Amino acid sequence: MPVTILVVDDEPDVEALLRQAFRKAIRDGTYAFLFARDGVEALERLAAHPEVDLVLTDSNMPRLDGLALLDRINALERPLRVVIVSAYGDLANIRTAMNRGAYDFVTKPLALDDLAATIRKTWAEVERSRAAVQSQRALDAARQLDALKARFFADLSHEFRTPLTLILGPLQDALHDGTALDRADLEAMHRHARRLARLIDQLLDLAKIEAGRMTLRAARHDADAFLDDLVLSFAPAAERRRITLRYDGPEAPVPLYFEPDKLEKIVGNLLSNALKYTPEGGAVRVRLEADDDAATISVRDNGPGLPAAVLPHLFDRFYRAGEHAETGTGIGLALTKDLAALHGGTIEVESDEGFGATFTVRLPRGRDHLRPEDLADAATEPAAPDAGRYLEVVDPGEGDARDPAVHEDEAPAVLVVDDNADVRAYLRRRLGTRYRVAEAADGAEALDAIRRQPPALVVSDVRMPGLDGYALCRLLKQDPALNHIPIILLTARAGEADPLAGLGAGADDYLTKPFNASELLLRAENLVGVRRLLRERFSGEVVLRPADVAVPSADAAFVQRVQAYVEDHMGDRTFDLAAVADAVGVSPRQLRRRIREITGLSPSGLVRTLRMERAAQLLERRTGTISEIAYAVGYEDARHFSQLFRQVYGVLPSDYAGRSGQSG
Repeated sequence: MPVTILVVDDEPDVEALLRQAFRKAIRDGTYAFLFARDGVEALERLAAHPEVDLVLTDSNMPRLDGLALLDRINALERPLRVVIVSAYGDLANIRTAMNRGAYDFVTKPLALDDLAATIRKTWAEVERSRAAVQSQRALDAARQLDALKARFFADLSHEFRTPLTLILGPLQDALHDGTALDRADLEAMHRHARRLARLIDQLLDLAKIEAGRMTLRAARHDADAFLDDLVLSFAPAAERRRITLRYDGPEAPVPLYFEPDKLEKIVGNLLSNALKYTPEGGAVRVRLEADDDAATISVRDNGPGLPAAVLPHLFDRFYRAGEHAETGTGIGLALTKDLAALHGGTIEVESDEGFGATFTVRLPRGRDHLRPEDLADAATEPAAPDAGRYLEVVDPGEGDARDPAVHEDEAPAVLVVDDNADVRAYLRRRLGTRYRVAEAADGAEALDAIRRQPPALVVSDVRMPGLDGYALCRLLKQDPALNHIPIILLTARAGEADPLAGLGAGADDYLTKPFNASELLLRAENLVGVRRLLRERFSGEVVLRPADVAVPSADAAFVQRVQAYVEDHMGDRTFDLAAVADAVGVSPRQLRRRIREITGLSPSGLVRTLRMERAAQLLERRTGTISEIAYAVGYEDARHFSQLFRQVYGVLPSDYAGRSGQSG
């Protein structure tokens, strides 16, 4: 491939001179020359000829001179080298050109040997630069691939650990308690054992394709009948999700060469994704069309769709995007594409974000596109399709619907947050023996539930679509009204950095899947128990000293702010709950809820306790009469003050003062 040189000069004899001087190099394909009369024409040539490697430009030209052209070329961000041609001795122009990024210069009148040497030197620099760029690109691509693979294996760990939690968990519970597994447990274990089997099958298929060992055993089948049966097998799952599932096929049979198991994997993957991401009340449509050349299978949904930026990468191995980015391994669609290609076919996607997606598989008809070894010896009846192989998540409402064991209103409330319904059902059964359990399917739903009714504890998965566990944790810890709620994060990632990330987000504890349910219960009891201990301490003692109890700093700091405000306004009989709430940055309702959760007292009860404590201190020091002390702590009626004091300390203020004097 020749070196393409753009020569920019307004002198008419330059083109003839260079063509004559470099005629041998032009003839043997070493160099190719383009010519322009000024900088404007040069920019037009550059736009039309991306193959230009080197620009040789005069410095003095009409319209756009060499220096201005040099600036414009630098802005193009193309790997071009510019050599400036200047009049002999014009050092100012040469110096300016070099400062602006020119690679080299030559002077007029042109010395052809010197020009040839400059071109060779400049081209060598272009080649070195290109090699460096290509090397960097290759390095960046390798790093990107390594990052994708690392993410893939981390995601794969998640995809294995969640089913293992729901298989090992009930087994450990049964062995520990000595009880038999009920049908709900067995069904969940069976579902997730099949999910593991499907993951293993995908990995084995991927390995076979990577190694070039994936074989095709295609035979002639009726594609219409096959797809009708396959879509029908997904109908119960669609009905449970209240999704309209429809298959449209031609009136006549559609003979097509395919391997039934592989076509089932292609369409089954697409259908399971469509059902998974289509909202309740939505619709999924499968359609088969055929002409003489090909059969076209389309799977269309009205789910959230995909951003245009991710569509070119959607079938890349390990790639996940959009609503799919927080779940899956990133190999399902890549495997689907490989299986379609094995049949000589293609797969494409069209999506308008917010309005669903359409996946289209096109398979050639006939057998001419297949190798002899791709054909089965004889057609066999396809096995009955099995939608259960592809439905990765439990259907809504399919989880265990048994009532929790604890119904008492006084039992602490725990919110379980996980996008997997089976995980939520399992945690509800285990935690329900001691707590009132509520559920949320993602972080956003959890945040709304917590703001409506704060629980005593949140148990949340880390990896969820939308608002994940880390983000939920940070939002709760940043909210003064909610940052006292303890959080246990559950994750399928077992790397050392993951617990640190969770604790850095403010989590109080961290468990890796598969976890032991007894350990989860103990950790939950420890965190809820701290709050219970604090309430007992505050309600059982007159003196409020948050530092005396091992309380998380958010609770202690909140109570200290309330206490400081009350103490500063102790003698002000007009201050009310709204003033206290405003001072600590929460609403009156949140103040009541937060104080009751931490201390077991109402805000008015806490203020009364603090006033009584201050009164006792003043009585011990004999700083005034009973009426003066009552007034100092916010009571105008000394008799009412004495009654309240007696309720707290068991004696009248006068007796308390006398007792303190005797003990002193």
